Amino acid sequence: MRVLQRQFMPTVFRRIFIFFLLVFGNRFAMAQPSYSFCGPELIQYTKQTYGAYNQNWGVAQSRKTRFLYFANSKGLLEFDGSSWKVYELPRKQRVRSVAVDGQGRIYTGALGEFGYWFPNGQGKLVYHSLVSLIREQAFRNEEIWNILITPGGVLFQSFAFIYRYQQHKVELLQPPATVLFVHQVRNRLLLEVLGKGLYELKGDQYSLVPGSEFLGRETVNAILPVGDQDMLIGTERAIYRYDGRQFRSFNEQINAFMQRNRLNRGLLIGPGLYAFGTLLNGVLITTADGQIRYHFNQKNGLQNSTVLSMCQDADHNLWVGLDKGIDLINLSSPVQYFIDHADDLGTVYDMARYGNNLYLGTNQGVYYKPLSRMDEPFQLISGTQGQVWDLAVVDNQLLCGHNKGTFRIEGTQAVLLSGITGGWVLSRLKNYPDKLIQGTYTSLCIYQKDARGKWVFSHKVDGFSAPVRQLDEDGDGNIWVNKAANQGWNGCAYLPIYVGLA
Repeated sequence: MRVLQRQFMPTVFRRIFIFFLLVFGNRFAMAQPSYSFCGPELIQYTKQTYGAYNQNWGVAQSRKTRFLYFANSKGLLEFDGSSWKVYELPRKQRVRSVAVDGQGRIYTGALGEFGYWFPNGQGKLVYHSLVSLIREQAFRNEEIWNILITPGGVLFQSFAFIYRYQQHKVELLQPPATVLFVHQVRNRLLLEVLGKGLYELKGDQYSLVPGSEFLGRETVNAILPVGDQDMLIGTERAIYRYDGRQFRSFNEQINAFMQRNRLNRGLLIGPGLYAFGTLLNGVLITTADGQIRYHFNQKNGLQNSTVLSMCQDADHNLWVGLDKGIDLINLSSPVQYFIDHADDLGTVYDMARYGNNLYLGTNQGVYYKPLSRMDEPFQLISGTQGQVWDLAVVDNQLLCGHNKGTFRIEGTQAVLLSGITGGWVLSRLKNYPDKLIQGTYTSLCIYQKDARGKWVFSHKVDGFSAPVRQLDEDGDGNIWVNKAANQGWNGCAYLPIYVGLA
């Protein structure tokens, strides 16, 4: 026999379940647009969780083991999906950069130091420094901020030096002047030379990209492929689209955002989908034409709004290294969430989509939100303040079981149908489809339609007095009820269908 169980869900699970239904209801109704107020799950890893310092300057994943590695201010963090390990450099420098090659070597860079880690026979990472291969004494004062795994070797880069490691040798590729970051785009290596513009590194030679001289006065922090041939050039304060001949503004809305919030990292995370990390306002995920898909910051779930690094893992999720902690944006899950970070809505007990609105029943009342205006906040329906237990759409009418009684919700208005308190559960009778039965704090109630076709209160079932949280109808038409505890007896009982209904 089927038993209705919704009202006994634990509060936390109930909240998750409601928004699970919200999203999947939308996904199954393919003609409907996605709900912009829902987003991917965010999972926070604090410094207490991973056992190191706040700042995480780089993120990389091993293709062989799928382990994740973080360049943390304490050392190299290793995460196997379950547990964390911290490996410190011999001189305990801050690890500023990390990259993993196809053979599973984990390269790191620090102050006056770079090399690689590789597991020994017991699986513990052992560090192999490459500094003995470097002749320049000035390197000892340089931080290695960037590491790239390229077909021509591994590049280690500070702002003054670029070294290439291949075949157990380290070669200096002296840049024309002070540089920022080297970016690998398709089969090209591009970098900003301060005061000069954008350069391309071919072999061991640097050549200026024509027309890019204006970029020498900016800070290029991201270069990403877009389309088949073009590139996005992201500076601290603007993003440009480069087609090989000219630089054009990418998107005015995005550029205005970057002007205020300072772009720090960029990543292609899917066909026509980009993640932009900022110094002041978290992560933007946009389409190739600049339409904002998601915005994550400290107000809606990130531990911190300063993004130092980003990496997409093999499951297409986005890992974000922050100035304070590590966060995972679970992009691969089909489930999305709405989280009331400001706790304005209270605890959610039920939900219904009715007309063009979404309704939430909470311990504070009934809230609604127009689905056609997704950026608007939920608003409280006047007169419904208090505990809501049940929202049910029956014959295109929205009925609300409430601590104060039972209401019919008409748009943004609430009409009281019954003052019998505590409408816990409402169900249509199979053998009497023109009637509804409701379990409340004290009784069973019957509703039927009036001359206008509106559900109205009819009467209480005679001879029955008990709180009912659950009820159901069996194949013979008997009503089974689950009485609440502390009423002299517990468990299930049944009433013949004719009692109080005929």
